[in-house]
Amino acid sequence: MERETRMLLWTLFGIGVLTVAFLPAAWTNLNHETATGMQSNANMAQALWGQSTSVPTYVSGWSSDTSVPIIPGAVAPHVESVSWDMSTWGPKLVIVGYGFGNPPASGNLAITIADETRGWVAGNTSMYGVEPVIAVWRNDRIEVSGFSEYGETDVSNWSDGQGSWIFAPGDNLVITVTNPQTGISGTYKGQFPTGAPLPTVSISPIPTLVAGQTTNIMGHVAFAGQPISNQAVNVTVSSGSLGGTAYSSTPGEHLVYTDGSGNFSIPFTAPSGFAGNVSVQVMADGVTANETVAVILPAPTLSVTTPNPLPSAMSDGQNVTFQASANALPVGDRLTIIKANGGQTIASSTNTPLTASWTESSPGQQTYESEIVGSDGRVIATSSPITINWTEPLSITVTEFTPDGSDDGSSENEYYLGMSVNGVGLTTNVELTNLTHSGTTFPGDFYWVQRGSSNIVFDTETTTGAQPGDRMKVSVQTTSGDWVSGIVTLPGVSYACLYGCPEWSGH
Repeated sequence: MERETRMLLWTLFGIGVLTVAFLPAAWTNLNHETATGMQSNANMAQALWGQSTSVPTYVSGWSSDTSVPIIPGAVAPHVESVSWDMSTWGPKLVIVGYGFGNPPASGNLAITIADETRGWVAGNTSMYGVEPVIAVWRNDRIEVSGFSEYGETDVSNWSDGQGSWIFAPGDNLVITVTNPQTGISGTYKGQFPTGAPLPTVSISPIPTLVAGQTTNIMGHVAFAGQPISNQAVNVTVSSGSLGGTAYSSTPGEHLVYTDGSGNFSIPFTAPSGFAGNVSVQVMADGVTANETVAVILPAPTLSVTTPNPLPSAMSDGQNVTFQASANALPVGDRLTIIKANGGQTIASSTNTPLTASWTESSPGQQTYESEIVGSDGRVIATSSPITINWTEPLSITVTEFTPDGSDDGSSENEYYLGMSVNGVGLTTNVELTNLTHSGTTFPGDFYWVQRGSSNIVFDTETTTGAQPGDRMKVSVQTTSGDWVSGIVTLPGVSYACLYGCPEWSGH
């Protein structure tokens, strides 16, 4: 008897296990067979009598879906509560309720989250740009562990998601759960938490640009200090042009994506012929950052620092000192000083200012300019020109330096300076300056005394003068009004006494 009792108990236990194990499948088969019969009856009634009772949607679903078992009584989903976890990007989501059924088959749409504020929808099939990653699906609980492609965008329509497919704080959301077995849906309306954190967006400083110059606008996107990759970054500028991809619906908005380190870069070309500030706005994941880039017109200048002021004529062999500068010299560009007649480069540098000494060996008119030259060799800007008339040099040779007492004992002494002077367009105006004894000059009037075709004698009356060996600057005015100069060293004294010569006595 005891043996029979044990066998009965084991038999009952086995029946229970089999019943529990196969109940979902049996229920699925029952629903499928029943739904198939109902659909057949409806079709036959329509064929025989031209009318039939309409078949519910979930019955049509049962008649064609045998892949997922149905839980008895699970017909209409009901969402009781929704909770968000914003510690990651994108967020996590838990939906609590009942009637959700068993997990959906791959490719079957079972959950959508519509952001009515920003105008986009996430769904668990490939037809949606952003897909919730379903980690748990039970009849009473659904857990979403994140969202694939979260933070991307619709290139064809900027307003779809307003640049980024994300849920922003306070957005109105509609969550729809569809029972995979019945096809019946339940909805839940709510708001994305108003205190939800958002990423940070930064723009690297943009250097001053010359009009028409190209650079990259670069920046970084991060969440809680961690870089975010594959995020849509939307860039607009008030002037100039951008690279990247323009939105079809909003050509002024250009799109790039962050790389694996959360960095983005987009080419920007400053407007040509423009000087001023260009506003740059960058938006990623609903967060904006602004930057200003200064654009200047290239403006090189060229001046002569020696001699200053520059005379209208320079003697061949006499040096001039040029100085070139620029209001900005972008990295990679060069500042040059050139001889415009023939394009000869006098000096070149990547720094400003640029100084160079120059002279010509033959007479004639020459023009000089400074240029800003780009890294590609293209001349970006040219300064105003400087034109110099180069002439034959003033040649001065001292042949006589004579103190003379021709005034018959007068306290005045006449000094005769015999010179050979070669020049073009000279006048009778002469200045003598003692360079050895600063401040000591020959005062008084000078007179031409012609000796032959080239030798000239200057005559002056003075009580002070120079000594042999002194260095004298001789300046002669030209007919154009400029002064040309030469430096000589006074030779030893040569007396030419007519009426009793006084001693030299240090004059």
